[in-house]
Amino acid sequence: MQTFQARAEVFRDNELRFAPDGRTLAVGGIPYLVLDAATGSQRDLPEMGRGSWVWAFVRGGAALAHLPSTAVLHVFDPGTGTTEIHPVGGAARGMIASPDGRTLYLSVGGPNFGKASEIRALDAATLRHVAAFAHVNDYLGRFAVSGDGRRLAVSGGNWNASLKERGLTFRVYDIGDGRFPEGPTAFIEFERPVNGFALTHDGALLAVADGQGLTLWAAEGGRRVARSGLHRRSVLSVACSPTHPHLLTGDKAGLVFQWDATGRVVRRYEWGLAEVIGLAFAPDGLRAAALDGTGRVVVWDTEG
Repeated sequence: MQTFQARAEVFRDNELRFAPDGRTLAVGGIPYLVLDAATGSQRDLPEMGRGSWVWAFVRGGAALAHLPSTAVLHVFDPGTGTTEIHPVGGAARGMIASPDGRTLYLSVGGPNFGKASEIRALDAATLRHVAAFAHVNDYLGRFAVSGDGRRLAVSGGNWNASLKERGLTFRVYDIGDGRFPEGPTAFIEFERPVNGFALTHDGALLAVADGQGLTLWAAEGGRRVARSGLHRRSVLSVACSPTHPHLLTGDKAGLVFQWDATGRVVRRYEWGLAEVIGLAFAPDGLRAAALDGTGRVVVWDTEG
């Protein structure tokens, strides 16, 4: 286990990511920053501005795509310090990269957050439009993608619900073998306020963290599989391993729990953290990282 201290004015919830090579961690905040996962050395990224709707590693980890506003997509190359700017052509609300970094998915609605929304797939290298699918008549927001890249989950509902993170819906799409389906494999309605969600490595389950605990849903059909309230405080963050059938949750009391795919707690970590606002697995699934609200970062071996 290693412990580092990140420095920023503000740290953003659920915006902790390992780079595709597993060597660095990117942290959402003001400013955005990257940490060396072995030494904890920090590099600030003021070129990404003081806030974005969402961001992701692209081009094999050589660049960071982000949405500084709903109208434009920026791709920043830390190596050269250059930024490419691309109009979205609508109001983008969420974005995620496929696990191989080759495809970007955007949730896009009409101007002024109109109801009609769609998911767009872009070639991450060129930002060329590949496909538009999942056309719906309500708000589509943030994404999760399975570790094998075969399933995509997106939050939805109305705009007021999304601001409160209450009354959200979730749609899961089977995007394996290059498919871009209109209809979801599951439509899930969730009444409690949602703090985070993730798909398991094989896309079989959707994990949702809320103020009371963790809920697992079948990504095929939307049946509730498990529900646990073992956390004594509000659950703020969740992450699923990209390679193994387990997941992590972090809570307001600074505790991190490791679960298996049945909803059983495998390990409980107590490192004296403040509220755990971010969790991430390395691409090989063998390491994980936790971020608390003060900027303390813990990196550990999940198989140890």
